[in-house]
Amino acid sequence: MKGKPLVSATVTFVPQGETKGVECVGFTDESGKFKLKQVRGGEGAPPGSYKVVINHFVKGDGSPIKIDGSEPPANLGAVESLPIKYSSFLDSKLTAQVNAAGGEFTFDLK
Repeated sequence: MKGKPLVSATVTFVPQGETKGVECVGFTDESGKFKLKQVRGGEGAPPGSYKVVINHFVKGDGSPIKIDGSEPPANLGAVESLPIKYSSFLDSKLTAQVNAAGGEFTFDLK
């Protein structure tokens, strides 16, 4: 975010068009890196086209909250800190094209 790693963000790859499979989710670490895991348990994202949604939840007072997928963010009192152009499944314009070799994806959020 603004040139610095976004820690504890949720990154979701949503299959688009003819891409087969399910959503793939990862959580950013201290360096902003993430590894995707398919909602049904497989590692990585199958080759194809994806819409990318990035969420960064904080407590109501703005302090960080760690989201690990074990409980819905709302149950933890979390609120979204990113604009809908990154965080909305309907409005995000972020995309990724995954090839058979996988790869590293960087999203420069402003």
